Amino acid sequence: MNTFETLPMRRPPRERHPQRRCTVRGAGWARQRGSAMVEFPFAVLILILMLIIVADLGRLTPWAQQVAYATDAGAQFAYRRYSLNGAAYRVDTTGDSATFAELETAVKQHIQSAVSGIEIDGDDIEVNQIWRCRTPNFSGGVMTVNYGAESTSPLDGNDCGGIEPARFIEVVVTDVFEPLTPYIERIMPQDLREQTFRIRRQIFPR
Repeated sequence: MNTFETLPMRRPPRERHPQRRCTVRGAGWARQRGSAMVEFPFAVLILILMLIIVADLGRLTPWAQQVAYATDAGAQFAYRRYSLNGAAYRVDTTGDSATFAELETAVKQHIQSAVSGIEIDGDDIEVNQIWRCRTPNFSGGVMTVNYGAESTSPLDGNDCGGIEPARFIEVVVTDVFEPLTPYIERIMPQDLREQTFRIRRQIFPR
């Protein structure tokens, strides 16, 4: 009895031609390199476009803050520089009388010089004078002041219940965001690109 276990015989691996194997591997590597060279420019263009879009969105918030600051700067300038002198305005720094047209021109020039980083044209700035009635209401020992309807012409005391109407200077600045990315304005909503800020300051007799 044979006590030795017979092991299965294995065929020796066939020798592959080294030159043929290198030739096949080199052809596959060349095809991969060719595909990478074709895909790389498209990937770079998409990446650059995404970076520019992110940069535009990053510019949007500071731009809106600058427009809001410009509006407030114009209203504060009118509030601090001018006071009422009867039906006209008085320049507090010189004491000279000024018309509303002169006040409007001065406010627009101040806004354009006070804001840096963005360009605001004179057509984007609107300056209005508004009269509002003040009607005190006493209830429970508390006085509340209700502002009535706006008007484009001065109101006399009779229209305000015997109380002198309050005069306000309203500054409205409307600006449109200009993105750096081409054609992104067609994608970005109009409400997001165009911002309008409205601030009012009361002008007191002094």
